[in-house]
Amino acid sequence: MCLSDAIFGFRARVCSAGSTKAIKIGIMISMTGPDAAIGRPAKDGYEMAAAKFNKDGGVYVKEFGKKIPLEISILDMETNPEKAIAERKHSINKALLLFAAPP
Repeated sequence: MCLSDAIFGFRARVCSAGSTKAIKIGIMISMTGPDAAIGRPAKDGYEMAAAKFNKDGGVYVKEFGKKIPLEISILDMETNPEKAIAERKHSINKALLLFAAPP
């Protein structure tokens, strides 16, 4: 079964053969390196937003007819484009929705 929904202001598509227990979202930000000062507050903001959605039961997904909680995974791209590409490839293997925060 596939579902499409807007999460954090972007269009996402998730396909699942069975029951979905959580919507897994990978957030790619710089937690280390020159942009770390921006990454740390961004991480806090994403985690606060997910906690707010999850407090209300998650995000309503029409295709499943229920709310599904969000699971946030912070991916440190280290302010390094090569690391960002590697994290992107890794997230595909883990079936994460990926959101790359703007610098």
